[in-house]
Amino acid sequence: MTVNQPEPKVANITLRMLLNTITRLMGRRGLRLILSRADRIYYLADMPPENFQLAVPCSTLTRIFNAIEAVGGKRAMRMFMAHAGKDYTEYLWQAIPHVFESMRDTIDRTLTPHGQLRYAVDLLAAAGGQFAEVKVVVEEIDNAIYFTLPYTLDSWGQNAETPICWSMRTSLETQLKRLTNDNIITVREMTCRACGNANCSFQISREESLPLYAERDPLISRSVGGG
Repeated sequence: MTVNQPEPKVANITLRMLLNTITRLMGRRGLRLILSRADRIYYLADMPPENFQLAVPCSTLTRIFNAIEAVGGKRAMRMFMAHAGKDYTEYLWQAIPHVFESMRDTIDRTLTPHGQLRYAVDLLAAAGGQFAEVKVVVEEIDNAIYFTLPYTLDSWGQNAETPICWSMRTSLETQLKRLTNDNIITVREMTCRACGNANCSFQISREESLPLYAERDPLISRSVGGG
């Protein structure tokens, strides 16, 4: 980002879902701890509204992510972000089912599985601006699809040695599997802004993927005592 470029914002609902995930995994005391460390304790009594207004500065999410890592460590952070991506996707499909049903109905089922996947990726790229101030570029190289954007909520304002966009990766993979009814879709992050790259780029292909997180992983709840 250039010096004169304003800080990007994300939708209120994005932060609300993130706080809901913290509460689910860490309990109310855990949420208080994270918000206190992030200097955002006021959200404890005043949750963001459930709307898609782009009103939350990216730095707020960065502070919360850093607080989670400070409490649980890098491994817990990775697991948490994968949970957050899946929770967010589940919520969106329940909150605005007509949007995703319309996307799913739009996909031409006479296309090859790869063709249907490309169609689904294009649909998600077109819808991306509703949730954050980003523009997505979709390319196809050697039978793999690349989904590239200037930053993700995971990587904005962060520094890392390896790609860290776990919530984006999980959300993207979960949504594509639902839209196409194809469970052998794998998403890999190839470049990451947090690693010093110019953008965050995800390779999407049709092959078996490994679980992105363990459903009953106790790391986060153990780190704060739950409850």
